[in-house]
Amino acid sequence: RVHHYRMNNLDGAVESYEKMLEIERGNLAALESLCLLCLEKRDFEGLRKFHAALASVETAPDARAAHFFSRAEIALTSGSVKDTASDLRTALKDAPDDLPAIRRLERIYAQTNDSAAQIEALRNEIRLRSDPRMLVLLLIRQGRLWEKAGNVEEAIACYLKVLEYDAEELDALEALSRLYRQEERWLE
Repeated sequence: RVHHYRMNNLDGAVESYEKMLEIERGNLAALESLCLLCLEKRDFEGLRKFHAALASVETAPDARAAHFFSRAEIALTSGSVKDTASDLRTALKDAPDDLPAIRRLERIYAQTNDSAAQIEALRNEIRLRSDPRMLVLLLIRQGRLWEKAGNVEEAIACYLKVLEYDAEELDALEALSRLYRQEERWLE
């Protein structure tokens, strides 16, 4: 196998490592070598495939998640939004507090107009944030999405939560005024 690589026969090296995997499916050295070869060959689908294989033999959740984060990056580079989202969701099962992954997933949902999934991603991000200014921005965005989805109660709850962080937040006050008028809730 090294001979193929040294002879600059990348396809031969890939074939040799794949034969090794037929003998021993979870051979980490072969899988890692295949990832490097695919990267050198610029075979991004192969690279995604071998990252999935590596993830399947990993026992540590962080290591599994890292392989799916790598798959997501490759898919994003290749322009596959669907595969990127799928790999990020899989990675987040093992690393649910990975803020950059949650943010990236939220942006994908915004790009694909999946409001329900975007609201859930924002909910996860809000759970992890502590900066009041950032929470205000996220809650306003979430409130707007609830409005767009027609769920006035959830939108109002978001805007009221904003006021707990900043009682003078104009966007939240205007949204509450508009929603209360729309719902004819004059006493609130």
